[in-house]
Amino acid sequence: MELTNPEPEVDSTDELSWSIRPGAENPSKVVVVFIIALSAGVLVTAVTKSPLLGLIGTAAVLGSTAEFWLGTTFRLGKQEATRRCGLSLFGIRWEDVKLVRLQGSEIRLSPLTEEGKWSEFRGVRIRTLPQNREQALSLIKAKVGADVGFLE
Repeated sequence: MELTNPEPEVDSTDELSWSIRPGAENPSKVVVVFIIALSAGVLVTAVTKSPLLGLIGTAAVLGSTAEFWLGTTFRLGKQEATRRCGLSLFGIRWEDVKLVRLQGSEIRLSPLTEEGKWSEFRGVRIRTLPQNREQALSLIKAKVGADVGFLE
């Protein structure tokens, strides 16, 4: 995985941002993803005789692998934490965070007060790197309220 900002820093406004782009480490894998996406589109077009469905099939493969070839940018800002991959943007305001779950290299910021069957689909997942995990965690602790629960 490539860190586009190798040494993320907390500036005077207490913000932190970094990008992770797994495909940059091995560009040949990105080429394979695009070949598979185009092959899927051609196959769907041949089977259904519909170029529109072929285009949708190609877009589905590319969209589902976008985090790999496009990368993801994470930002812990003044008002909120955000995760951006292409046009997709997920964010949560600090006052809405009720639970912080630490899961390996990920920190999940949830608006729910306790874990439940839908908690995996709520909130924002922040993926950290070994060199910025502690910095990100300390900034999150400083931004969320004192009543926020932390689970490991």
